[in-house]
Amino acid sequence: LVAYCNNFTVKYFLYRLLFENTIFPVMGSAVSRKNMNVVLQEQLAKDPVVIYSKSTCPACIKTRQLLKDEKIPARFYELNQMTGGNDIFKAVTSKTGWSTVPQIFICGKFVGGFSELLALQSAGFLSLMVNECYRDELY
Repeated sequence: LVAYCNNFTVKYFLYRLLFENTIFPVMGSAVSRKNMNVVLQEQLAKDPVVIYSKSTCPACIKTRQLLKDEKIPARFYELNQMTGGNDIFKAVTSKTGWSTVPQIFICGKFVGGFSELLALQSAGFLSLMVNECYRDELY
């Protein structure tokens, strides 16, 4: 669109709209941090089980396998493979206080990493927690 505009004022307006407004905030700015928290909240609200992971992380791979074995659907956000993954990870660590992956949320609540997930599964609580999300019609 800008390529077809010969008027400097129009080009400047479009530039400001696209790059200085909250539509496409500069990563690392206060606006983008706020937007990343909004993105995080939206992601957590979409699915009963949400995992922030990295594709090469052994604990993340075990998490995926455990959930598959338990037939529990989950949304995985592979931070090392997505645009803005570092910024989303900063928002996640800010929320949880943890700096490692995987970071697992059930019904929008942080439950921990793979060890905590395994403990929930071993105690028989994992399926109950996930079913509770559906029972309360949160998702």
